[in-house]
Amino acid sequence: MFTEKIIATIGPSSASYDTLSRIIKEGASCIRINFSHGDENSWKNYIKLIREVEEDLGKIIAIMGDLSGPSVRIGNLKEDIILKKGEEAFFVYKNNHEEGSKEIPLPIKKFFETVSEGDILLLDDGLIRLSVEEVIEDCVRFRALTDATIKSRKSVVILGKDLKLPPITERDMKALKSVVKNGEVDILGLSYVKSVSDISMIKDVLSELGIEGIKLASKIETKSAVSNLHDIIEHSDYVVVARGDLGMHFPLEDVPRLQSKIIRAALVHGKPVYVATQVLASMVERSVPTRSEIVDVVHAVYEGVDGFLVTGETAVGKNPDKVVKWLRKILECYRADVESLRSRILKERERLKIAVSLRDKFAEGIVTLSENLGAKLAVYTKTGGLARRISKYRPKEPFYAGSSDIRVLRQLAPLYGAIPVKVSSSDYSQGLKEMFERLKTLGEISYGEVVVLTYGLRDEPRHLVEILKVV
Repeated sequence: MFTEKIIATIGPSSASYDTLSRIIKEGASCIRINFSHGDENSWKNYIKLIREVEEDLGKIIAIMGDLSGPSVRIGNLKEDIILKKGEEAFFVYKNNHEEGSKEIPLPIKKFFETVSEGDILLLDDGLIRLSVEEVIEDCVRFRALTDATIKSRKSVVILGKDLKLPPITERDMKALKSVVKNGEVDILGLSYVKSVSDISMIKDVLSELGIEGIKLASKIETKSAVSNLHDIIEHSDYVVVARGDLGMHFPLEDVPRLQSKIIRAALVHGKPVYVATQVLASMVERSVPTRSEIVDVVHAVYEGVDGFLVTGETAVGKNPDKVVKWLRKILECYRADVESLRSRILKERERLKIAVSLRDKFAEGIVTLSENLGAKLAVYTKTGGLARRISKYRPKEPFYAGSSDIRVLRQLAPLYGAIPVKVSSSDYSQGLKEMFERLKTLGEISYGEVVVLTYGLRDEPRHLVEILKVV
């Protein structure tokens, strides 16, 4: 078993029953749908497939729907545009591309109002660099500074400039109304979050649409987000280190430092944090990762991440299930020093004067108790609160989180160390008993093992913590 989690992106390479089944069997606990690509029908088909595989395998799988956000994206291309270094082409304010033309559609008016001659444009996580040669109203002539293959719906960044765009786009609204509103999406990924006001605006939109119970994952990928890091994390449910766009808004050599900074801040605030972009990028083409990619993953494990979000590797790569298999192998081999990690977290919280609630202290005590006893830990939760608190104290071994609410369980699936268990009872004491028996039936606990069972603190004079030995 491994404690860190894997979030895999579904796409053309993984959108078959057999491939997705292998991805989940290999260890993915959450499947991401990127709303920047595809349409309502493809998104609905992805959800239907994920839920079918989830039921057939008897697994509990979260679905993350990732909004495209206020990014500048290329329009619809009839074909990829291939440019050699030094070759010129045009960005034009329109939606669609004409076959054979080097006029590349870019349907964001604000881009043409902001860009200037001499600006550097970055695409494909910074691998493609373009120099702006001339700006004529709704047309930009540029020269390729690198060989470039330009594809539909890829984001464009003006180096050093931050466009003032609304946090939700028309495309996002389509996704919210047609897919998210039906309740099948458990986590909503927020792209290009710049401040807490963006999160508040999105929450208002969700409320207006009647979308309840969904959790929010803020992607940290802009200069504004880094400047407002602690406030954004505090108002988010999950945090994603989006290294692709970080590498387009900051010098590449700054990305490792920023990754460490974001992970530390998330741990201090007790929020799950995931590393994304080019996790095992070479496996888009290859069947094995590079040595440096393995070292990169292990470094993030030692920093204390909850897990990894793979994108193109499983969406369009040649070996989607092997990507997850390799990640699992790495995670099974390496573990963070959780005692040192906990100590650093507690010291940093004290330094920042972050209040520690009674419920947090209880969760920390339960983790310590189970570890001192060498016991397995199982908790019953109605809302997921206790499981989240236990996860943020980084138990040495995975723990079981039981609930009668399937959506709560799905939202717990990507958490560090959490193993969701479905029980039918909605009563705390009965829920614990049912979970204990279910774990024995599933073979998760066996003869002679000790188990610590409890539930979240309630406003009652008596609380139950059971220490049971399997007989």
